Amino acid sequence: MYIISLIFAIIACISSLLPLYGIIFTLILGIVSIVLSILNMRSEQKKIKEVSIISLIVSIFSFVMCIGINVYTAFLSNDSNNAQDITFNNLSEDYPVYKAGDNVKDDNLLFNIENVKEENNTIILDYNMTFYGDEREFSAFDIYLLDQSLDHVYYLTYDGSSDYVYTAKIGNGESVSGKVKFTLGDDYNIDNLYLVYKDNNSNFKIKI
Repeated sequence: MYIISLIFAIIACISSLLPLYGIIFTLILGIVSIVLSILNMRSEQKKIKEVSIISLIVSIFSFVMCIGINVYTAFLSNDSNNAQDITFNNLSEDYPVYKAGDNVKDDNLLFNIENVKEENNTIILDYNMTFYGDEREFSAFDIYLLDQSLDHVYYLTYDGSSDYVYTAKIGNGESVSGKVKFTLGDDYNIDNLYLVYKDNNSNFKIKI
C-alpha cells in the first residue's frame, strides 16, 4: 500500500502541472496519497515509513504547485484579456481634439498644421511647433496618423530632404518648422484621419 501512495503522489505532482484540468486529479490523488501515507507511517518497518514520508511531501508539494500554476495561469489570462481590450482609438480617446488650422496650445507648446497635401495615398503635413519651459529634445516620431474608422495607425515615412526635421534640441520659446510624410493604405478614410502627438509633457490629436 505504501508503493501505491507514492505512485498516487507522483501522479498528483505531474497533474499539478496542468492548468485547470489537473486540479481535480491533483486533489483526489494527493488526498488519497496523504491518507495512505499517514496510515503507512504506523508501520514498524523503516522503509515503509521513509516511503510514506516521501509520499506525504510529494503530495503537499503537488498542492502548492497546483495552486501556483493555476494562479499564474489566471493572471496571464487576465493580462491577455486586458491587452485585447486595448485599441489605437482608446489609447488616445482622452486626448484634446482640434481641427486642422487650430492653434494647439498648452503650458508646454504651441502647435499648428500650416498645410495638408494628399496625393497617391501619401499625406504630407507642414507644421510649426514652439516649446516652452526647459530645453528638451523634439522628435517627429512622437507624431503619427490615426484612422479612427479602421483603428489603424500610420507612422512616418522617411524623407531625406532638408524640409523634414526628425530630431532637434529646442529651448524655451524656440520653434521648429518642418514636414511629416505618411504613406497610407488603399482603404484609408480621409474623413476619419487624425494627427496624434504625444510626448512626456503634452498630447493631442487634430482632425485633418
